[in-house]
Amino acid sequence: MAFTTRPHITESFDDLFSWLEDEHLLSDHQRYNLDEEQRNSDLPFDIPKIIAKGQHKQAIKRKTRAEKNAIKQRQPNPNEVSGDKLSAAQKDPQSAVREISWEAIPADALAFYRSFHSSPKDEWGIYLLADEILRYHDYLFHCSRHHLLWEYDTLLHLMIFEIFNHEFFHHLVESTATYLEISAAAFGKPYPIYGDYKHRQHIKGIDHPHHPLEEALANAYAYNALSFISRTKAGFKTATIKTYQEVIKKHWPNHPKGYCEAGHYINGKHVQGGAALLEQILGLEGAANSIPLATLSKHVMPNGYSALFAKPDIPTYLTGSRFAIEMIEDIVPALNETYTQLFWPKDTSSIDSQIEQQTLKNHLKNMRL
Repeated sequence: MAFTTRPHITESFDDLFSWLEDEHLLSDHQRYNLDEEQRNSDLPFDIPKIIAKGQHKQAIKRKTRAEKNAIKQRQPNPNEVSGDKLSAAQKDPQSAVREISWEAIPADALAFYRSFHSSPKDEWGIYLLADEILRYHDYLFHCSRHHLLWEYDTLLHLMIFEIFNHEFFHHLVESTATYLEISAAAFGKPYPIYGDYKHRQHIKGIDHPHHPLEEALANAYAYNALSFISRTKAGFKTATIKTYQEVIKKHWPNHPKGYCEAGHYINGKHVQGGAALLEQILGLEGAANSIPLATLSKHVMPNGYSALFAKPDIPTYLTGSRFAIEMIEDIVPALNETYTQLFWPKDTSSIDSQIEQQTLKNHLKNMRL
């Protein structure tokens, strides 16, 4: 064979998908055809997800810097929250949400991830179910509005960030499995690692106290992503994020099996959980006791940069009734920037200053004591 400096297979997704197809590593799933009634059979719990006739599918696109600036200029400043309450909540978020009671449901009741291991390739990505998200958001806001911690639009921004990042973790898992499939094939042993793992996860079942573990880790990933966003000085964003985190953590125990165990994998505890998940993906029970899978977990799987597609680039769609799609786009005018960076479409400087001053007063008061 003649030596070449350029491999014939590039890093493009089209080449990857073609290779997966040639190696028979794709799953034989039905199409998600928006003109036919379909059930999302990938959901591991009994909440039917139907994409029905008359619903729409709309791709979400990035905004330009000019568009984001224009959005900020036309959005009102926060006026339905209490600066004093947010300042107190930032100091003690657990107390701030103690009386908030939600009938919590998991992200996969509001969205789903369709893998690229399921042909056709043009239908893979993250689907946000607009009608379900709006109904659940209105319910949550009704339960919590008198606490003056989140405005109507603020709560929806937080929800969409959490939901998207839960689904994005599923992409991280599929990306990791794909890297393993490529490595196995390089040694002459191509094997449908991802398809086999999904079959065992949803059909045969996996023996783990937090099964399905992937869902617990996906909840934890979304929670940890919020922590990363809130690493800023005292202010509106930090206070609202911390209280939102506290309330979702409080209600995790009400989630279905697996999802409810997310608390075991937050605050730096996700690495060992990732190692256990890698055991499941590889189908090697107990492998983490003899192979340093925790190293792979720490540096590859939970790391957004290891995804085949970065958060802003992964195909993401709003699907549902035209009314619900337009309503969400009106309340959250920069969706891509919201679920990737928690873009805040308003000037919060006034309330930021109020919270910062109150925080300083509390600090000085504690020093005197």
